[in-house]
Amino acid sequence: MKDWIEAFLDSKRLSANTRAAYSSDLQQLAKSLQGAVVDELGLKLYRDSLAQLSVTAQRRKLSAINQFLLFLYEEGHSDQYHRLTLPPLERKEEPSTPDRTLLAKDLFETVTQYPQGQILVALILEAGLQATEIIQLERTDLQPALGLLQVGQSGRRRVLELSPRLSQALAQTSQTSYIFEHQGKPYTRQWVFLQIKAYLEEQGLVPHSPQSLREQYIFKELQAGVGLLTIADNLGLRSLHSIEKYRKWK
Repeated sequence: MKDWIEAFLDSKRLSANTRAAYSSDLQQLAKSLQGAVVDELGLKLYRDSLAQLSVTAQRRKLSAINQFLLFLYEEGHSDQYHRLTLPPLERKEEPSTPDRTLLAKDLFETVTQYPQGQILVALILEAGLQATEIIQLERTDLQPALGLLQVGQSGRRRVLELSPRLSQALAQTSQTSYIFEHQGKPYTRQWVFLQIKAYLEEQGLVPHSPQSLREQYIFKELQAGVGLLTIADNLGLRSLHSIEKYRKWK
């Protein structure tokens, strides 16, 4: 790829400073791709690596990268024209407020026709899991005797503590490969949403999505005196950026 970079730079009329900036950006791309063929996955990983930069800096880098990608396509070095774009900017919304009725409720003290919804709500409020993490939970991830649950992909696994009653409830679900599965396949995120909705409606509680329950988990942990850094670790976050707005509730 080094030769292609030099050929691209030679094809452009660039000032010395601009050429140096382009060269630096393209060398970073080459390093990210590790000399591999340019593909969508590799480019997305590179783009995601720029997330900590300002939007202006990201746009400057992507401008150079996209010109280079067009050059590769036009010169026959790539079978497909790739183009990188910035991900949608996240709106900085103020967090909602704690649902004190929900947080004060002993979920396992009430009878329900939706036991799976009950477990799902408890799982998010106790461990802050995302719906995608829940449906990927396997039976071997749970250690009920120790009250521990392993979550996440290989290399970014985290171990979370569960209450004895939630551990027991999870252990008593069908003895399948996935904790939540149907006909050998894990349920969908939509199933998680519908089970939670049905349970909360039955209990006369305020409606919540899996995401807003995760927010209630943050409130609960802050009220218990847990620091934001620990909460971020438990949620599997790489930084405090997305939960910094909750600091005022501590």
